[in-house]
Amino acid sequence: MTVAGDPRAGPLVGLWRLTSAEHWLDGARIYPFGAAPIGSMLIAADGAISCQVAVGGGISADSSAAPLHERLFAVWGRWSLAGELLVIDVLGSADPALVGVVQHRRCTVDGESLILENVAALGEASASRYTIRWARVP
Repeated sequence: MTVAGDPRAGPLVGLWRLTSAEHWLDGARIYPFGAAPIGSMLIAADGAISCQVAVGGGISADSSAAPLHERLFAVWGRWSLAGELLVIDVLGSADPALVGVVQHRRCTVDGESLILENVAALGEASASRYTIRWARVP
């Protein structure tokens, strides 16, 4: 799966810095990685992608803390475009349950900003929505 030659890929390619991560559940806004999460995403023209999001303030090694995959979201793999969707074939992840999963994210590029939103599975009604906002790193 490669995106080379797809003119829609150009605005996505590059390094992105996380600016916010919100989860809307039944009308209430939740910050799953805290109010000041940290993260980066690298989207390569050859179809490779790597994304990390963590609780702001760092990751504690404290064994009594929440499991690592609840404090750190990390995936890497291959990406492509399907209409307005960014499709990510997850090859590896901090959460073993995500390996082999194909994720679909509604993708909006607005200048130097990128917004990714989860998409409910076909026929699935969902009151849950994740919105992840990124800023291009020059």
